Amino acid sequence: DDLFFIDKTLFIKEILETDGRVKLIPRPRRFGKTLNMSMLSYFFEKPVDPGTGELAEKKNAHLFKGKKIEQCSKSMKQMGQWPTIFLSLREIKEGEWERAYDKFADFIYQEFLKHKYLVTSDKLTEEDKEICKMFFARNADRKYVDQSLKFLTEYLYKHHQKKVIVLIDEYDTPINYAYRNGYYDEMIEFCHSFYHAVFKDNKYLEFGIITGVMRMAKESIFSGLNNLSIFGVTHDAFADKFGFTQDEVDVFLEEYGLSDLRDDVKEWYDGYQIGARKAAKNLYNPWSMIQFIANDGWFENYWDNTSDSHILQKIISYSGLDVKQKVDVLIQGEEIIEQ
Repeated sequence: DDLFFIDKTLFIKEILETDGRVKLIPRPRRFGKTLNMSMLSYFFEKPVDPGTGELAEKKNAHLFKGKKIEQCSKSMKQMGQWPTIFLSLREIKEGEWERAYDKFADFIYQEFLKHKYLVTSDKLTEEDKEICKMFFARNADRKYVDQSLKFLTEYLYKHHQKKVIVLIDEYDTPINYAYRNGYYDEMIEFCHSFYHAVFKDNKYLEFGIITGVMRMAKESIFSGLNNLSIFGVTHDAFADKFGFTQDEVDVFLEEYGLSDLRDDVKEWYDGYQIGARKAAKNLYNPWSMIQFIANDGWFENYWDNTSDSHILQKIISYSGLDVKQKVDVLIQGEEIIEQ
């Protein structure tokens, strides 16, 4: 559509070259997590017709034409080669457990419907097909929904004879809303079963990627998930793959004739540091930059009120005097260095 594009396709190469069968990558809100996960899905997904299962050769190849990843021949060999499951949970923001569960289940039903050809596959047993039909009809019992992605990876593996890539975006959004609306225990119990089924000891899994804002403690939904590798904001891996670097912003500003505002833009929006101290990347929040450009260079706190701070407020309110004093120091515009 003749829009400006910042190329993050080398994220694909880094995913393939970084150890960890299941990777959790927490990043701030509005940092391009969903877009990056969508990109992975379009790249790796084996293109098949949902009804017949017939291959549509290189269906998404045009999306990567001329992009940086095209220069990486080893990575390009993986394009369109893998059955892929992609779930974004960012819209599960319900006020009660029953509605949240129903919405969660609906996302899973929709994912199954992308593979209706499984009911005619000669590689699945009749029992496998009956379970598929339950999901197609949107009437699977809770015990099946808990294990749903494990079932789907197994059936996709049987049909394609290839292991499956699983991508989960905004995994923590349902948990955050469960916490603030009083059904945290029910959501944690469900998520624990759901994630363990697909990510722990699943022989049909090629690899999994999970993104979110918060890093959930291993004692909760990821307890016992010993194959989980966490790449947080203090880790060098993927440091420049979410958010905009200075070089990217410079080209962005030049494209829209706003280069003369570079120093002011840096003062307003260059507020993030991701990676280990010596190799850390200074990053701009993409949402702020996009809004700044869209508003013809008008400076504003665009990132304000784009997220739910309920948990942060609770943490501060229940914390000791030391934490409250440090927060007050930050509010006064001073800095705190924590090791």
